[in-house]
Amino acid sequence: MKSKFYTKFSMVFTALAMFAFIATAQETTITSVIAASEDDAEEFTADVLDDAGAVDEPKGKSGTSSSDLELCNEDGPQLVGMIFRDVQIPVGAVILNAYVQFMADDDNDEEITVDFFGAAVANVTAAFTGADFEISSYTQTTARVEWKPDFWTAGDVGLEDAELMRSPDISSVIAEIVAIEGWAAGNGVLIMAQDPDQVDKMHREAESWDGATDDNAGVGKPTLNVTYVVYPASVDAGAEFANTIFPNPTEGLVTIVNPSTDKFSYSIYSVTGKMIASRDNLSGTEINVDMTDFAKGMYLVDVRSANKSEVHKLMVK
Repeated sequence: MKSKFYTKFSMVFTALAMFAFIATAQETTITSVIAASEDDAEEFTADVLDDAGAVDEPKGKSGTSSSDLELCNEDGPQLVGMIFRDVQIPVGAVILNAYVQFMADDDNDEEITVDFFGAAVANVTAAFTGADFEISSYTQTTARVEWKPDFWTAGDVGLEDAELMRSPDISSVIAEIVAIEGWAAGNGVLIMAQDPDQVDKMHREAESWDGATDDNAGVGKPTLNVTYVVYPASVDAGAEFANTIFPNPTEGLVTIVNPSTDKFSYSIYSVTGKMIASRDNLSGTEINVDMTDFAKGMYLVDVRSANKSEVHKLMVK
């Protein structure tokens, strides 16, 4: 009788704790605008007039003063790099949404595919100098997001078609970067874009720092927008819950360890509080959970034994 009462009490307590855990978190949106000519650039990725690796200017004229950013072909296929400074995302934040806002520099109606990814570096500090291969020399994030943009019409990002000139959600890319050891609020982030098919002369033409400054009084520079949330510390249930869930982050398969010698249960919630998966009355020392088909992002995992309960944060990447 006492055990049943405690189980019911534990479930109610867990539900209340989960509600408080989610309700006390606040969403925050930050923006970072390309701050200088040297912070956006293009690198040729194939031999076009012997220019493979050249940054920005074809025919051997390297530099970083391109008036626009072709996503992702001009006189040949190229890799676009954009360094966003002072990105104020705190350590431990859960990334809910992220995108790069562009302004169209020309009308473009070709059907293209663009991959967005990032530099797998906790803090990008050096600006582009125009040296060969300096964008592609960065180790790239595992996370990549494919984009098949609609047609672009040249104009201000404030027009109704602004969303057409917005990258897809790259929250998985940002989440991977801010999880790297050494990340701190205010670090620099390098986002890259490339046509995976390397098709010549097909692109979207976006304003660069130089183009926006020259043509539009600074309006239309590439801008990184990130919405994140920071959750309070999980319920503390003591050392017995240490290393209960691993690996964390995970790419799919997760091991949940029984924190006691009795039966245990677990529930997995989205960051909005929706239950995604749950199992009760489990025996043994541990159980494996396959989260391969789960969307990338942060989850909350409640692990319960006979007389303890703790909420953990789990990242699926």
